[in-house]
Amino acid sequence: METHRLENRRFKRARMVVAVKISYPESDGNSGQLVHTLDLGTSGAKLGGLREEIIVGKIVVLHRKHKKATCKIVWTRDEERELHVGIQLLKADPNFWGLDLAEENLSPRGKLDAKLQMLLTKS
Repeated sequence: METHRLENRRFKRARMVVAVKISYPESDGNSGQLVHTLDLGTSGAKLGGLREEIIVGKIVVLHRKHKKATCKIVWTRDEERELHVGIQLLKADPNFWGLDLAEENLSPRGKLDAKLQMLLTKS
């Protein structure tokens, strides 16, 4: 099943942990749940660390530093101690993650890991 999803993916993803807060559009923005990415790309991400059930199709807001992105939950998976979800950014924002995720920078793997590590040490 995972292979099928990967074949349908239009954009490559980078494995990277970035802290984000997830909330609902109807909330005041101060409430929410701190979670983290497991991998991310220009059009979405895989999130981990969720403790509450969330419905596929639900619209959520991701907060990263001073930026917000409206997203749709596209899949969920109950792992041993946490829930993992796949999110799709509803409006493309190449700067939301604060990383250069251009296609040419995602290969080869070693170059990407080095660039991401360099970015992490700068912030």
